[in-house]
Amino acid sequence: MYKVLAAIHTDMNDGWVWLTAAVFVPRSIIKITNKANDRSVYCECLAIDDNFINEYNQSLRVNIDRNENTIVMNGWYMKRLGAISTKESHDLNIVSANSLWGKFRACWRHLAVTTNDLIC
Repeated sequence: MYKVLAAIHTDMNDGWVWLTAAVFVPRSIIKITNKANDRSVYCECLAIDDNFINEYNQSLRVNIDRNENTIVMNGWYMKRLGAISTKESHDLNIVSANSLWGKFRACWRHLAVTTNDLIC
């Protein structure tokens, strides 16, 4: 289970998510699957560190707790995973996808956005 939080303004259009306790190689491509509906996305993963927590927790948002599985993502990823809501925990499966196929999928989805998401 991961607590889902909204991306900060500067990350709203970027192709990554932030994870607490990320066990992946820095800047890995990951596959996130929503276990409730089997919808998935591929994207880059960044580790939530002290600098990110200090910036995120300064504004009027829900604070990030280092000891809780947390993912910070933008609205586009939340929509792709089945309109998951923020400030709630969701059953997400997150795995490494650093293969050529995973990298292709992460890039392809961002190309699809520029063509009104007509490419699947």
